[in-house]
Amino acid sequence: MDLLIHGTTLATNTLINESGAKTGMITTKDFRDIIEIRRGYKNIRASMYNVFVPPYRPLVPRHSRLEVEERTVHSGEILTPLNEPQVEQAIAKLKEKGVQSVAICFLHSYANPRNEERATEIAKALFDGAYITASHEILPVWREFERFSTTVVSAYVGPVVERYLHALERRLKDSGFHGSLLLMLSSGLVETVEYCVPRAVFLIGSGPAAAPSGAVYLGQGVDHQSLISIDMGGTSFDVCLIRRGEIPTTTESWVGDERVAIKMVDIHSAGAGGGSIAWVDSLGLLRVGPHSAGAEPGPACYGKGGEAPTVTDADLLLGYVPADFFLGGEIPLNVERATQAIKKVADPLSRSGYLYHGELLYGRSDHRGVNQAGI
Repeated sequence: MDLLIHGTTLATNTLINESGAKTGMITTKDFRDIIEIRRGYKNIRASMYNVFVPPYRPLVPRHSRLEVEERTVHSGEILTPLNEPQVEQAIAKLKEKGVQSVAICFLHSYANPRNEERATEIAKALFDGAYITASHEILPVWREFERFSTTVVSAYVGPVVERYLHALERRLKDSGFHGSLLLMLSSGLVETVEYCVPRAVFLIGSGPAAAPSGAVYLGQGVDHQSLISIDMGGTSFDVCLIRRGEIPTTTESWVGDERVAIKMVDIHSAGAGGGSIAWVDSLGLLRVGPHSAGAEPGPACYGKGGEAPTVTDADLLLGYVPADFFLGGEIPLNVERATQAIKKVADPLSRSGYLYHGELLYGRSDHRGVNQAGI
């Protein structure tokens, strides 16, 4: 094999599951709150006046967003040179806080990145082992919120992505693979590991981005150009509408509550993957996702220690997947564990019905005239 193209949901899952690195930020004086103000958005899926929706929580807390004196204007002219001693002090403070990753975000660096480049050099020299990224390398375009937010996301998922990709390269080499490894980008294009490691945000949506290309290829075989591609994984259920053989792209994406302004395949996702966790919100409504049980420990029915109710557990109780022939019989599913997990959401919702030895019985819910399966 001479070429291996790899798509991964690692970056996406890291962001959605809030399992990224402890991140710090160095920015222009008086502009550290841009990523928290974020044009007045409270929660992108709800009214800003909905008091039941908790306030947005930035990936970088305010105490880890440090300011330095510098100023570049939109023309690229540097009005205030970078205050290098302040950068050194900021790095020292971030090291004390135990951060693992640093995002450097200065005003108008897309027009002239000189100050960001110098700050990056200082950070890498003084903070050995930390993941350092700068906004002009991630998104060199105007609009500070979009650029800052996207850069912070890249810094947040970067260390996890870096470890994974280097481990993957070693494993492939040990397996005797000497070809080229390319990674699927969120845009649907491919790039090398060396390109992706310092630009981890470009792997957000990497896995699902390949599905529309596969759909177009298969559509050609049956002479269809208008298609709907569907990709269900462990964390999300991803759908893309393809018109006349053209894969749609956008720069207006939100991943979870984070603004990601890079070019991405326009895929609509629902938190309905096999490992997506069900929960009851503050209004007493059933919600699914965005958090996932993943493969380890996985859904409760896997019997690997997972206890949270997931889509796979519900599928098992509803009879959509067999307990004795899951993955061709390689993974036996535990109906009792699935039942105990689903009860965690069923009981608060006051749903009746029971599962007995794999037979789904039906009971009446609290809502008149509506029958619910035993979950």
